[in-house]
Amino acid sequence: MRIEKAYSEDLKCCITSAEADSRYSRGEIESKFNFQCPDTHCSAEITCANLDKPKEKRKRDPYYKVVSKHSDNCLIGLETEKKKIKNKYASDIYSDEDVFYDNAIRINLRPPSERKPESNPDDMEEQHTAQGERRSDCERRGKRGIRRSKTLPSIIDTYNSGSNELIQLPHIGKIHINDLFVEINNQHLSDFVDEFRILLW
Repeated sequence: MRIEKAYSEDLKCCITSAEADSRYSRGEIESKFNFQCPDTHCSAEITCANLDKPKEKRKRDPYYKVVSKHSDNCLIGLETEKKKIKNKYASDIYSDEDVFYDNAIRINLRPPSERKPESNPDDMEEQHTAQGERRSDCERRGKRGIRRSKTLPSIIDTYNSGSNELIQLPHIGKIHINDLFVEINNQHLSDFVDEFRILLW
């Protein structure tokens, strides 16, 4: 959950990161670290990232980042946790019942990770190849072989290249990549079974 406002310890009020930028340049805010969670029941520390960077060197405008734990009764913290759980379960279209096929590619609909990679590449949470493939958590723990997955743009590129790949669909199994793409030619969309397909117009 994005923090729109934070409590400024210097100004004794809640302000946006844009206002913090303006007030910092006027010397009214001493440090990018002088912020707290705006919830009155919480004192989680917040940093206004990029606040102290010269404007010409910024790749992104200042924004708030929570750097310590919210209190147990903080409404913002509770909402953030709910959103994390919802995104975790809503973004993966495969369930535990979907059999593992080592010769098929799974569709990856998860949003791009906002996590920064660790300094040691062996410890990275997500490892991507140039083709947009990802090694699964199970494979990194040594429990299974590589479970390949590709994002939709990578699957489209694979299809356009004429590659002879198999795609695994949730609850369906394996299909040829050509069967994943359906050309629309005067059919009604209601004619199609409610399963994952990419329609070509």
